[in-house]
Amino acid sequence: MKSAVSMPDTTRRRFTDAFKSEAVQLTQESGRPVAQVARELGMSDHVLYRWRIEQRHVESQGRTRQEVRAGQEELIRLKRENEMLRKERDFLLMRPSKCARITFLTSGVSAGKQAIIEHTLRTI
Repeated sequence: MKSAVSMPDTTRRRFTDAFKSEAVQLTQESGRPVAQVARELGMSDHVLYRWRIEQRHVESQGRTRQEVRAGQEELIRLKRENEMLRKERDFLLMRPSKCARITFLTSGVSAGKQAIIEHTLRTI
């Protein structure tokens, strides 16, 4: 059964930082409303308003859009790395208890039985 409402097949457009800066500058220097400039550029006025806010934020920090984006990407990369290292640490912290269990279970047992016990515990 088909749905009465279908989503349009649109792809997300990407704009360069230079285009964003020029569009924001156009809204500031032209004196025309942001909605009108957005229509002339063939885009949503919400996007242009967001770019203006981002531009003010970037300028208040005295940085460029590229520097801000690079900082954000670095933060994301570091968070992922931190999560991976946390998982590795947690895994390694679990290992001593498992090793102690193997040592306890295999003490005084023949070599063949030790191998079977160790194999069984490693597969658990």
